[in-house]
Amino acid sequence: MQTESSGISSQPKNNISLSYDTFQEIKNGIINSINNIYYDKEKETIINELQSILDKLNSMDTSKGEENEQKIVKKEFENGIYEGELKNDLRDGKGTMVWKDGDRYEGDWKNGKFEGRGTYFYNNGDKYVGEFKNDICEGKGIYYYQSGDIYEGEFKNWKSDGKGIYYYNSGECAGDKYDGEFKNDASNGKGIYYYKSGDRYEGDFKDDKKDGKGIYYYNNGDREIGDYLNGKPVGKHVKLSADGNIVTINY
Repeated sequence: MQTESSGISSQPKNNISLSYDTFQEIKNGIINSINNIYYDKEKETIINELQSILDKLNSMDTSKGEENEQKIVKKEFENGIYEGELKNDLRDGKGTMVWKDGDRYEGDWKNGKFEGRGTYFYNNGDKYVGEFKNDICEGKGIYYYQSGDIYEGEFKNWKSDGKGIYYYNSGECAGDKYDGEFKNDASNGKGIYYYKSGDRYEGDFKDDKKDGKGIYYYNNGDREIGDYLNGKPVGKHVKLSADGNIVTINY
């Protein structure tokens, strides 16, 4: 994915140096002059000349500020094609960029960069819908994986980072869900993992695995308290049965 500036040269801009207010004063003065002499047949030549000047000024008037107004265009870049709004010859406003590798972005632009809300389509079938800042996926959004899995939450520099929920919709984990903290595209910090069986784990996570202190809740009402390392229970655990019995387990 690349978002470099356009290789297309800028559009020619008019070179009028008059301020717009001054321009309007001159134009209005000519209009008044035409009105004052309109019925004087001997001045017909002057009227025609003034009318010609007025026509030219009107033409300039319609182009006033064009270089700063948004334009909808289709432009070819070195690595893809952009279609949408431009401002000062930069992608600005609503637009779509399609890269040669098949990636595509549709959404808001500012000064040639992603800024605001948009959708980024990856050539592998993944898709991100959400907020962008300064040309990167950052803020709140939803990432749809080609596999069917979904992450909804906070992003930083194109990765899940902050609070979020990951829905497992594929593979042996299909039906499970993690709700908690993320860092560097993985569950890191405090969170809750819900199993499709009805069990759940509440506690510490590191790189998508149970790691640290936590409590495992069984769907029959039992719960187990202890430490975990690299996804597995370690050391002494205390298991409290739903009927009130307490059992110590050594791993």
